[in-house]
Amino acid sequence: MTCKFTVQASPFFGGDPSPEALAQMEHTLLAEGCTGFFATIATNTDDIIERGIDAIVNYWDNHVGNLLGLHRRAVFKPKTLRGASTGIDKKATLAQVKSWIERGKGLVK
Repeated sequence: MTCKFTVQASPFFGGDPSPEALAQMEHTLLAEGCTGFFATIATNTDDIIERGIDAIVNYWDNHVGNLLGLHRRAVFKPKTLRGASTGIDKKATLAQVKSWIERGKGLVK
């Protein structure tokens, strides 16, 4: 089975991003037949976003191959779509988004 999708699984990565969480995601999904996925960080604090970016950069040389990159979902949502994440939504600056892209060394999609 080939699957290409984004995975936001808080116990794996979104809540506590680390290279170890990415390894667990890769091996678990590959065992289930998934040959391609993007680890996803949804709306979150700058610290979690940056830790997620650093995690994939640090893990990339050791990845199995079904991890395709990091998907940064809903970077900044309009007020009407905020729901439970109201406290961490804000307007993005071009400099901030650019810094995340550069920090990700081509892995942030």
